[in-house]
Amino acid sequence: MFAPGTSRTVANAPRWLNPPGSIGERYQSLGNFRCWEAKGRAREDFLRVYKDIKLILELNNDYLNRGERVPCHLMFSMYMIGRSEADALPTILFTSNNKRARRKAVKLIRKHIKQTDFPYIVLAESSHPPQGPQALQLLGSDPVYDLPPAAAGQNIVYVSDPPSSLCGVSIFIGRPGIKSLSTARKATMGGIIPVGGECYGLTVAHAFTMGFEKLIESTEGKIDFAFDSDSDSDDGGFILDIDGYSPEPEVDRALVKFGDLATSEGERYLTRPDPDSQSFESYHGAPIKIGTVQRSSGNSLDWALVTMVDNRLKLRNEISVPGRAPIYADRIAAGTKPLDTEALAATGSRGAIKCCISGTPVFMKTPYNDKYQEVWVVRLLEGKISAGDCGSWVVNPDTGDIYGHIVAGHAESEIAYIIPACQWYDDIVRRFASDKAGGSSSMPIEDRARKYKAGEDRVKEERARVEMAREEMAREYRVREGRAGDERDDRIREERAREARATEDRIQEERAGEGRAREDRIQEGRGREERVREDRAREDGTREDRAREGRAKEGRTREEVPRATMQSQGQCEACKTLQLSLEKFVIQDRSSDENQPAYQPSLPRAVLGEASSSSLGPGSGRYTLGKLRDIKEKSRSCPVCSLIMKSLGDVDNTVVSKYGKAKCYANWHTDGRQLIRDSNGQVTSTRACTRRIFVHWDNNIFQNAYLVLLAQDAPHREFQDLFLGRDLSDLGPRQSLVKSWLGICQKSHGHVCGEEGGLEFDDIVTRHFFGVIDVDEMRLVQLPTQQRYVALSYTWGDEPRYTSTRANIQKHRIPRGIESVSSRLPRVIQDAIDLVRSLGERYLWVDSLCIVQDAENSWKPHVGVMDLVYGNAYLTICAADGTGAGAGLVALKRDRGVLVEQHTEVCSPGIRLMVSCPAESYIKRSKWNQRAWTFQERLLSKRCLIFVGGRVYFQCRAAAMSEDTISDRYDAGWSIDHSHAPSQMLPQLESDPFRLYIACVEQYTSRILGRDTEILAAFQGVSNTISKALQAPPLLGLPTSHFDLALLWEPQDAPKRRPPGCVKDFDKRKFPSWSWCGWMGTPMFYSKSTIESCVADSYVWLMEHTWINWYIRDGQGSLIPVYGAAAQMGGDEGKRTRGKGYDGAPPGGDASYDGYGRAIRKELIGLKRSEFSRTLPDYPFPPPIAPASLPIQENISDLPFLQFWTFSAFLRITPCIQPTSSPPGKGLCRYDITDHAGDWCGTIVLDQSWAVSQPVAKPHEFVAISEAKNFTPEENDVWTYYVEKERGLSEWDLYYVLLVEEVEETRGEEEEEEEEEEEEEHEEEPGKKNKTARRVGLGKVFKQAFSNSGGKWKEFILE
Repeated sequence: MFAPGTSRTVANAPRWLNPPGSIGERYQSLGNFRCWEAKGRAREDFLRVYKDIKLILELNNDYLNRGERVPCHLMFSMYMIGRSEADALPTILFTSNNKRARRKAVKLIRKHIKQTDFPYIVLAESSHPPQGPQALQLLGSDPVYDLPPAAAGQNIVYVSDPPSSLCGVSIFIGRPGIKSLSTARKATMGGIIPVGGECYGLTVAHAFTMGFEKLIESTEGKIDFAFDSDSDSDDGGFILDIDGYSPEPEVDRALVKFGDLATSEGERYLTRPDPDSQSFESYHGAPIKIGTVQRSSGNSLDWALVTMVDNRLKLRNEISVPGRAPIYADRIAAGTKPLDTEALAATGSRGAIKCCISGTPVFMKTPYNDKYQEVWVVRLLEGKISAGDCGSWVVNPDTGDIYGHIVAGHAESEIAYIIPACQWYDDIVRRFASDKAGGSSSMPIEDRARKYKAGEDRVKEERARVEMAREEMAREYRVREGRAGDERDDRIREERAREARATEDRIQEERAGEGRAREDRIQEGRGREERVREDRAREDGTREDRAREGRAKEGRTREEVPRATMQSQGQCEACKTLQLSLEKFVIQDRSSDENQPAYQPSLPRAVLGEASSSSLGPGSGRYTLGKLRDIKEKSRSCPVCSLIMKSLGDVDNTVVSKYGKAKCYANWHTDGRQLIRDSNGQVTSTRACTRRIFVHWDNNIFQNAYLVLLAQDAPHREFQDLFLGRDLSDLGPRQSLVKSWLGICQKSHGHVCGEEGGLEFDDIVTRHFFGVIDVDEMRLVQLPTQQRYVALSYTWGDEPRYTSTRANIQKHRIPRGIESVSSRLPRVIQDAIDLVRSLGERYLWVDSLCIVQDAENSWKPHVGVMDLVYGNAYLTICAADGTGAGAGLVALKRDRGVLVEQHTEVCSPGIRLMVSCPAESYIKRSKWNQRAWTFQERLLSKRCLIFVGGRVYFQCRAAAMSEDTISDRYDAGWSIDHSHAPSQMLPQLESDPFRLYIACVEQYTSRILGRDTEILAAFQGVSNTISKALQAPPLLGLPTSHFDLALLWEPQDAPKRRPPGCVKDFDKRKFPSWSWCGWMGTPMFYSKSTIESCVADSYVWLMEHTWINWYIRDGQGSLIPVYGAAAQMGGDEGKRTRGKGYDGAPPGGDASYDGYGRAIRKELIGLKRSEFSRTLPDYPFPPPIAPASLPIQENISDLPFLQFWTFSAFLRITPCIQPTSSPPGKGLCRYDITDHAGDWCGTIVLDQSWAVSQPVAKPHEFVAISEAKNFTPEENDVWTYYVEKERGLSEWDLYYVLLVEEVEETRGEEEEEEEEEEEEEHEEEPGKKNKTARRVGLGKVFKQAFSNSGGKWKEFILE
């Protein structure tokens, strides 16, 4: 956590990046420092380290309590503490009213934390928690009635009135020898829970414990707060070595319903009130006995069960909430902590109170407890906690799920602490199960009281001995020190006086500085107010001019709208519900008017129409416009229905008869965002400008579309035209429009779409293979230094194509060499050359001309740098029209028989709408978008000019622009046209590159390759980009930094093996079965349900749940580690991100860690992991292991064999007969896995044709490759207790497994007979030295199944 030998103070602590991102709710100040709830990154780091802190403190309880009269009460948690938000640091704060105890705790943790690696976390100690006063048990008393004395050893529970529900009811505890409620304790009954076939009331245990009120004392007065320093003396006596210890596992629990463990009678009471419960009799003034305490917890979980005296009291847990239906609390919430979740506290004092649960846990130890209990902080939003509210349940306000019960807080404050319900409920069930098995129950309350009294007596005796020893030592000290002590005291007093004077001077100087700064701010504010008044006056004048112009145009419009009036009146009843008006399409900017009145429509009633409403309503719901056949019928008279039909294209009667029942819906979508800039031109925020009507259908047959307001027909000039529709008939040459788009991007998107360049690209430019077309001289040249170029992305199609070859490449290098063959070039290249010239650019890169197509030495180097070629292009022209290169750039040449019609209609007076389809809707249907090579060409480009559907679209990494939408403005930001564009995936490259890799694999493998052997070549640019972010090279498509995780891919449908490359292919490698590149015919993906628990924190999963040392065979047959050092990519080992991969071998060669930086598991010690004996036919002797620093990608092209050691077991498969809601894809089938005894132990999805070809009941070999967290409901819907755990408690008890089959070599009969004789003679495993295995499918299996079925540690070669 901290660097060794570093004193942890605020002054020398490393600065915390982005403190506001980790700051939550503001708490009270601690001295001169402000304190906030820790969130974000700070909270995540605390959740990683708290277990060690908790364990160290628990091991050193004796040290913390040494010399104390009463054992200490101690709390710790993470907060953000600093003088301001900007300099706040994540701080672990230890809180106790015992100063010695909390300082000892800080010293303990400091000594451990120095050995770890979080240099930015600070330690501190305080007398008060930041949430408020010190936590107390919220017991109370209420003098109401006299009670009969309770029998010895008995605790009786009373209520004052007949309850309609026991959820959140105040109770009174009558204890032995107590005769009156005036001295009895007051608590709260949380509710009724079923356990062991009976129903019990639940409250807190400390309400029944003698002397419990003395356990935690309040700390009043000034807060004593200090940060940690290393100046404390070390008196020893504590434990720091925690290697031999492990805390209890913390597990996520599935939702637990009370009915799951209740008898039928108990379940009845929990689902509905008893019919006779309303007749429960009140004694009109007498206290009502409802039960006695049956048992309570003997640990820190603080629960007690009350046995009901009358079955009519076993009522359903109903919580009354004013103004809404009651809430029924009848199930336990999941064990995973709710992060910053709103909740409801059912208190006995004030009823249901809204509250919020903090996402940062607090750990609390009460005096006579050795364990630190996790508690959640609850902040009340509408009231305060009261004495007697302990035991109150905190529940989900929507579902009634129980989060926990209140155990501590401070009366009349807004803060309380709850123990998670999943923990105490598991404890209760476990104790009842122990009783049934013959175990002993928890300690009776009276025994614990006697134990407490005996312990208190021993503490008093110990305290007396300590006091006597302290006095004796003090006397000896005074005699020994004498006058030296007095002189030292004088020096200390003088030093303190000097420090006080220096502090006072510093405070005076700071106050003077603050005064001057305040004066400057006041003057600056006055100047700003003056400028605002001037701007408003100027805007008022402009608004008046616009209003006059609008009224003049309105007059003209009234003369021209007889047809509009007719069409408005012709709207069908369904379309009238949209209540079309200008104010619904254009969002006015009223943010600068602080005193604006209530919103009213600003257009005249004559323009808006009587049916229009000023209520905007976008996003408030979905409008049903009718069925297809009805809309087609109404399109003759309704202009909106007419536009809808036009958006579908040619829909004849055949289509209407087939899909006539398809329903059409409409929603309002907020569209364009205007960029708000400061005086320096920097973007500070955005503002929504417009809305569109989204028209969609209830099937995937018809294309969705938008209805957009045309800007030219807006009669009121107060509205801006940004992001409104543009009439294409008024549009000039496309080249001018494209120039304006490029100029806007260069001017306003420099920080996002800026030039990449770099040394790596500068090196490529000077290499022998890279060239571009000079469109002025029409020849191939090397790109001059610091010159930009345009790239072309297109699909070749089936037409004959002219390319650069060894025979003509020299001709293309001479001036006008390409012009001489221009008639043979595809139309798309001719158009691209003309467009580059018209844009004022000079150089163009086209693959068919710039790569020598029949030269391997030209093709391979280009394929390896596609990320640099397209990533450094100034612009990429994407030709997506037609089916090949012959279509050209249609939008530039309207004379090619392609007419792009713009569909518009006047739908209301002054409202003219047009049909607009986002660029992605055209792109997704194009042949260009189905080609595998174009995936990386578009994804890696900074700017794309896309020609599709006869239109042209511009997309960069910051914005999207089109012909028919006005978005070519300096202040135009995001719009709907930018949604679903591949460039929106790139921000993940920095935050979580492996998730970007997952998305890219799924999209890329769904596309079509011209040659099946180019599967890796067409993905190389993407692979390079992601590998740089992951700081590790790829291996046959898989990132080596996350290799264990990358192996968990799955096919969408039944795949078939990819053939190896042949002589005519430049890539002649074989593709392995263990990588997705080795299969074809279906998209590959990483199932979210399969790997989500792994990618949630991939670094933790890779380091704690994997163990295999992977090796790959290089071109010489040697073995090299799949993952060596991050230095292969020039990586920074200190960089940590959420998606970080392996750590790498630790410096110094620590034998307890492997080459991945993983601690070697105890069960693997002594087993072979890096010693291999299996061989290949071409390399018949044991392979040597080459250094890890060798470049992987240059050594493995011929031998894609993985070699490793892991666990193996032979299990059987049977078809799964249980139907699932999400069946596997085409040709796939889910199979059950059974062990040697026939018990279900796992599941796998296999190619059905392969599975049915296998002999019935044949055992198959399964290889364990990593640990899996749990089964999903689709994989296992019935828990069979194969492991001795409840399903909610079972985590990481599974393996991810590969079903493998041996690959037999083709040999003659004589060779096989000789081998069999040799094997029988030497009694070796058949074919061990020459057999490899291949992957068949991925599944999950219980670890226990490997033990039950004779699993063993085995060496594999996987091809």
